[in-house]
Amino acid sequence: MELQQAYGHDRVRISLLIPELVLGDPIANAECIVNLWHQAEAGGASLVVTPELSLSGYTLRDLFQQRDILRSVEGAAGGLIQLSATMSSTLVVGAPVEIRNMLFNAALVIHGGELKGLLFKNHLPNYGEFEEDRWFLSGKDFERSWVDYAGTKALAGGDPIFTIPASNTHEHDFYFGVEVCEDGWVERPRHNLLLEKGAHLICNLSASNYTVDKASTRRAIFASPAIRGPAYLAYTAAGPNESSTDMAFDGDAFVVGPSGMIAESQRFYRGNQILFADLDTGSLPNLRLRQARLRSSAVKSETIVLSRRKLNFSDGPPLARATSIPSPLPFVPNDNVHRNKLAWEVFEIQAQSLVRRMNAIGKPKLVLGISGGIDSTHAALVCAEALRISNRQTDDLLSVSMPGFGTSARTREQAERLARALGSRYREIDIAQLAWGHLIDLEHPVTQNDDTEFVHQNWHEAFEANPQHIDVTVENVQARIRTLTLMNLANQEGGFVVGTGDLSEKALGWSTYSGDQIAHYDVNCSVPKTLIQHVMKVAIETRAHRWSEDPKGLRRVLHGVLETPISPELLPTLGQGMQLTEDTIGPYVLHDFFIHHFLVQRRNLAGVFYNALAAFEGRFTPIMIWKTLRVFMQRFTQQQFKRSATPDGPKVTQASLSPRGDWRMPSDLSASIWDSLLNSLRPIV
Repeated sequence: MELQQAYGHDRVRISLLIPELVLGDPIANAECIVNLWHQAEAGGASLVVTPELSLSGYTLRDLFQQRDILRSVEGAAGGLIQLSATMSSTLVVGAPVEIRNMLFNAALVIHGGELKGLLFKNHLPNYGEFEEDRWFLSGKDFERSWVDYAGTKALAGGDPIFTIPASNTHEHDFYFGVEVCEDGWVERPRHNLLLEKGAHLICNLSASNYTVDKASTRRAIFASPAIRGPAYLAYTAAGPNESSTDMAFDGDAFVVGPSGMIAESQRFYRGNQILFADLDTGSLPNLRLRQARLRSSAVKSETIVLSRRKLNFSDGPPLARATSIPSPLPFVPNDNVHRNKLAWEVFEIQAQSLVRRMNAIGKPKLVLGISGGIDSTHAALVCAEALRISNRQTDDLLSVSMPGFGTSARTREQAERLARALGSRYREIDIAQLAWGHLIDLEHPVTQNDDTEFVHQNWHEAFEANPQHIDVTVENVQARIRTLTLMNLANQEGGFVVGTGDLSEKALGWSTYSGDQIAHYDVNCSVPKTLIQHVMKVAIETRAHRWSEDPKGLRRVLHGVLETPISPELLPTLGQGMQLTEDTIGPYVLHDFFIHHFLVQRRNLAGVFYNALAAFEGRFTPIMIWKTLRVFMQRFTQQQFKRSATPDGPKVTQASLSPRGDWRMPSDLSASIWDSLLNSLRPIV
């Protein structure tokens, strides 16, 4: 009698959850949902509903196709199913679900230790900010059938009606149906069909990013079927912990009935929320009988238990041992014929794309920052080829050298020799003093003497006196001043800045935000560093004569560039030698291998690691490969915000990280899945 006294006779209490999401961490999300589920059940809820894709997060984008994520989701779902055997209430939870190599945006109905239903989103939005059919298949054509998922069998697909049987709190059976977000927004919404089948309640699991006044639109859309049914509509949307890369989420949840709004969440609240609503199960059937708009045809759910046969694979033939070893250079063909052809195609794609952008703007001059390193040298060759294709003069390219605190005499000389060999105009603008003046303006500690009253006017002396204060600000101020210089030169020249950063650097975020990360057009954005090295070798042999009246001189410069260690040259050497990139982040040959296997092949992390062990056996130790993979995953997940703001550029190889093309990923992703997997993969040393 306690629940009856608390909630009234013939009431079903439901609960809508808005968990505090950890984006990309299904285990953490499941733990959060479990805690809220216990609280909801303790509060008397018979039915508990979470938002769309709440086990993974809605804004994972291309990471929905990563096996590690999907396996973690399935494991988390299995844990919820097992827990449900100890709970009296029913849980409806959103998750990305892979069935028979097909990926669906799904709702799982969990009760009594079983997966009672697996329902798929039918209408996948693909307009404006939405692109779901990039990852998911529609459930429209999925034939309702039994499937294995998360260690259990379930009926998947279709539009079933679920029953909450009569109990001491309500004397009538209560029927509910489930739809996922867009299915309730289309011209013929799914909830109409579910209402015709007799549902008293429609649970709409939504993500639904927020735009101005969208809350009013949501209420208008779902209040209408509540009145027409009559019925109850329970709507729950993703909270503010979804990615803020391109969208905002407000955690809107509400329950509306025939008489209006019953309960609403606190929108934009950043913590966990539990919304309770009591639904009158006694009056609703009577209203339907009297209004006769819908003829109830609902029946109680039938539980079907299938015997399971365990397959023993040991009875079959043994698995064959792998006979091939993956190439350590997956972006570079093994034979010279294919390599030469690939080099030609790389230059054609890059140069033709640059020509197209130049023509669209009106034949502007090209402004290029050259460092004497491999990326800017390759970009200079692309610019030379683009001008050749366009029958433009080589001096329509302005090559700008901008030596700073760490620029070596070698790269400074190589930059000038390259510009001269290509016939481009050449300018050298020493940015060291500009950068130093800005550090003084910032009152950076490296500019101060020990008593902080005297400001060094000579940066050479200051760095010698205060090496402990040489930090990332000292490095990045140079990159940003270089970009500022190039952009202003482009205005002065009536031109635009050609970017130099390559795919390897973009994957690792090895650039300065609003510094070398920015350009008007990014020709190298889809070309990894190992491929650039080989393309340049081919260019030395077969193409130098096309770009220079002094091909021998150009070849000498290109040979020198290839032999130069890779360095950002942002730190003063102070007698300690050149700042080497690969000493900090690991070998680029490994990073490019990871890019290919993780992004192009879409392997899980263990697959990437074990393929790397095979490819680099005898060259790198297992612990070296593991440490470099750890750096790759940490930087790849943490530096997406730079890629989200990347300039336009052509897709050249199979790998592209353009946020408008091949790779769409939130900038605020949790990397805990990969941290955990990497810990389990760590070699014993």
